[in-house]
Amino acid sequence: MEMEIEIKKKKIYTYVIVAIIVTVGYFLYATYQKKQDADFAQEVQVSDFEDAIPSQCENGEWTEFPDYSESGNFPEYKENTRLKNTVDDEYSNQDGTISFATSSDYSLFFFTDRDVRIEGINIGERDKSNIYVKRIKCIGKEANKEVQAQRQNLMTYIGENINKLAIEKSQGDDWQVETFYFANDADVYVEYESTGSFTEEAPYDAKLWLIRASRMDASVPAIETLAYIQEDENDPDKNVVKVGSDLYVDADNMMVYEFDVDSEKWILQ
Repeated sequence: MEMEIEIKKKKIYTYVIVAIIVTVGYFLYATYQKKQDADFAQEVQVSDFEDAIPSQCENGEWTEFPDYSESGNFPEYKENTRLKNTVDDEYSNQDGTISFATSSDYSLFFFTDRDVRIEGINIGERDKSNIYVKRIKCIGKEANKEVQAQRQNLMTYIGENINKLAIEKSQGDDWQVETFYFANDADVYVEYESTGSFTEEAPYDAKLWLIRASRMDASVPAIETLAYIQEDENDPDKNVVKVGSDLYVDADNMMVYEFDVDSEKWILQ
């Protein structure tokens, strides 16, 4: 009889231990899943936030970041400047005398090398200028409606007529413009390739066509070829200038546009 009681006690202890393990395991899993869901929701929020920045820039609208979490009486900062990306995703003005940062969940990368208006607070110690950016907006050519309209007209015209305009004809008459790089108000790199290379049915065959455009608002803009560039057949990492001169080979800070299917327009990157 005593042995039966002892066996029952052991079974009860086992059930209790198993129940505790299951309960703790469920609690840990629920906590982990809740954190995963929160992290995913935050990623979606940040992604949606960043997706909206280009249109906000072109519309001259503010991009607003979360308020600074630390308490204190910080002096306000409201200035026009041009952002420079330094290292490790750090930002400053052009001469490096003022640094800029915002909430760690977000980045100022899109605004690099753009003329912007910044409003925030100076959280630097003593005489240091360390600006926490509360909101920022584009004030350069990106936000100029006349410039935007002219560029959209030019890009739409070239995109729709690339097979007629391209120096080298495609065998399948299927050139497709991928990207525009504006070096300045008139000079533009047009990157295009065959539709086959998008689906890997043909070798990658991207071309770069450097043009100088005028009368951008006309139904047929004036286009002058400055250079025609393609990959080196023996070294895909190198380019070969077939016609003209690659005037901006070492240039950076270009304005880049790619086509957005949903809005059916060329979007600032």
